[in-house]
Amino acid sequence: MVDYRLFFGKQGNGVYISTLDMNRMMQRALKRSLLPVWYSQGFNPHIYCSFPLPLSLGVYSDYEVMDFRLTEEMPVCAVENALRAALPEDFPVKKVARPQMHVKTIGSAVYRFTFETGEKEPAALLEDLFTWPELLMEKFTKKGPREINLLPLIRQHQITKESETICLDAELVATQENTLSPMLLYDAIKTYCPALAAVRCKINRAAILNQTGEEFV
Repeated sequence: MVDYRLFFGKQGNGVYISTLDMNRMMQRALKRSLLPVWYSQGFNPHIYCSFPLPLSLGVYSDYEVMDFRLTEEMPVCAVENALRAALPEDFPVKKVARPQMHVKTIGSAVYRFTFETGEKEPAALLEDLFTWPELLMEKFTKKGPREINLLPLIRQHQITKESETICLDAELVATQENTLSPMLLYDAIKTYCPALAAVRCKINRAAILNQTGEEFV
């Protein structure tokens, strides 16, 4: 049994596929690849695949990660080519590698929020949000809904204004103990900055980082 890690993108209509459906699609892709995939043990064996940081529905990504296993060692280039041929075009393969970091070392993820508006005022209002003492939103947990302050979960951010867009790049905490969903931050922006609530926004994950700020590999 040999562990491999697939890095891929999620674009186009792929953003509307849920985590559960993503798991099913990847299992079918692994079957089509004809790779010697490893099956779980027990009464209902299935192809093992795991997603260290599942993505919210509707969010694009340049940095998706899936761990899987083969029953024998193969060159990573051969595994990469097989998966590239088996996956739909909305899920472009970036690379395949042997895992170097444990999933427990994941500390944050970087997202870009692109608002399609040519107005300058919303950019100033958006920047102002990050100067508030608190940015309170209700988060649903296993113990029920609770109000949390989002600001301590935003490690850094940058806002840029281009001709027709406002871009927010934000590094959000993503540990096993606490994770800030990009959709919850987006809901907060719409709540406290109504000028951006009615404009189109594209959210794209650009990177996953470990707890020391290095790229998760």
